[in-house]
Amino acid sequence: MRKLMISLWKHGHAGSPGADRLSRRGIGAASRLRRIGLAAGFILLLAPTAAVQAETPKLPEPVTRQASVRLADGRSLAYQVTAGALPVEGPGGELLGEVSYTAYVAAGQERARRPVTFAFNGGPGASSVFLHIGLLGPKRVDFAVAGSTPSDATPLLDNPDTWLAFTDLVFVDPVGTGFSKVHAAPDAARKHFFGTRQDADYLSGFVARWLAKNGRMASPKYLVGESYAGIRVPKMAYRLVKVEGVAVSGIILLSPLLNSVMSAEPDISPLPWVSRLPSMAATHLE
Repeated sequence: MRKLMISLWKHGHAGSPGADRLSRRGIGAASRLRRIGLAAGFILLLAPTAAVQAETPKLPEPVTRQASVRLADGRSLAYQVTAGALPVEGPGGELLGEVSYTAYVAAGQERARRPVTFAFNGGPGASSVFLHIGLLGPKRVDFAVAGSTPSDATPLLDNPDTWLAFTDLVFVDPVGTGFSKVHAAPDAARKHFFGTRQDADYLSGFVARWLAKNGRMASPKYLVGESYAGIRVPKMAYRLVKVEGVAVSGIILLSPLLNSVMSAEPDISPLPWVSRLPSMAATHLE
């Protein structure tokens, strides 16, 4: 920084042809010093930003534990649960972000035959916590407990209806949700993560990388999506097949958003009511 200041000073020092011209126009040394000070100030302001980006800590290494769950038919299912993250890299191998996940793998199963299902909530901007401990995972929130204050403990119970009974499960938190992290600068993050196409691109890359890393390319592979993931998951399936070379056995959509027009402006458009009627009627009959 000192060398830069000296260089700037010499460049505009009195006695130089440039300084003589400025003096003839009535611009003094004080004006030149103010400009030099502003330039140096901008450089100093940029330095902490670069340092913060460089020092963003990476997520810890994956952690694995053994556990079991009591299923609805009375069986006890042993499983392995892993909390971890996989990197998202740019064209030059630079770290752009990390996608966190929680994976449940049943014990004693033949991996090539055992299905694996990747679960995504919607938003966009939601982590997978709702599908994770609200519906599909081996543990669920005790919904019978109606907490009256934010400090009330909400116990986790065995989920006898967990999908782990018939498929291994990977709950994925998109970048910007859950424990996932952005390492790229804001402009690069918007370019690589935040958009309909970008969202499907990097998440399908995550699925392909997880399958390769865990030796599950031969397994039947499914994607399940809720809400906005009704748009995300079909796009991911297309990209997995066309770009990543990963065959997808099927997709499951739960209360999906398929067409934003059909869910918007219910006060002035009949489409939301028409599209919801079959589900409302089926729910009433059940």
